[in-house]
Amino acid sequence: RFVLHLPARTRLRFLAAGAAYVGGALGVEFALGYWTDIHGEKNLTYAMIDLVEESLEILGMSMFLSALLEYIGTLARDLRVSIASRLAAGST
Repeated sequence: RFVLHLPARTRLRFLAAGAAYVGGALGVEFALGYWTDIHGEKNLTYAMIDLVEESLEILGMSMFLSALLEYIGTLARDLRVSIASRLAAGST
C-alpha cells in the first residue's frame, strides 16, 4: 500500500531496486546452487556467478538508497544531516 502512494518516479525506482536485489538473491542464487551441485565451489565459474549475485544485491540496495534519499529530499528540502566522529566533536 505504501508503494502505491509514492510518486510514479519513486515507485518505479523502488521496484527496480527490489527487482535487482531479489534477482541476485534468488535468481542467481538458484543458478549458483545448481552449478555448485554439479561442479563444486572451487572453480572460476563458481566465483564469477557468486560475484554477479553479490553485485546485484549491492546494486539493488544502492538503487533503493538513492531513490529513498531523493524522495526524502522532495519532502524535506531543508533537512540537514551531520555525521561527526566522537573525536571530531571534541569528546574522548
